[in-house]
Amino acid sequence: MILTPHLGASTSEAQENVAIQIAQQISDYLKNDVIVNSINVSPISPEDAPKLKPFIDLSLKLGKFGGQIIENTISRINIIFKR
Repeated sequence: MILTPHLGASTSEAQENVAIQIAQQISDYLKNDVIVNSINVSPISPEDAPKLKPFIDLSLKLGKFGGQIIENTISRINIIFKR
């Protein structure tokens, strides 16, 4: 889902520029796993993305494992990335 702010005085040129930015950001994600300007995902630089991939894969596996062995509902998970 892509949401953009409504700008009352926006021009067609401004709308086109926003569309180009969104297309570029989606392309960066699909080609390079780079996420920017996301509401619920912290920005990760192109340099850091490959370093984090093994940890992201591990967190997915741990989440699946935890979902099978934990009887209570998981209500919160904190992930902290420090350089």
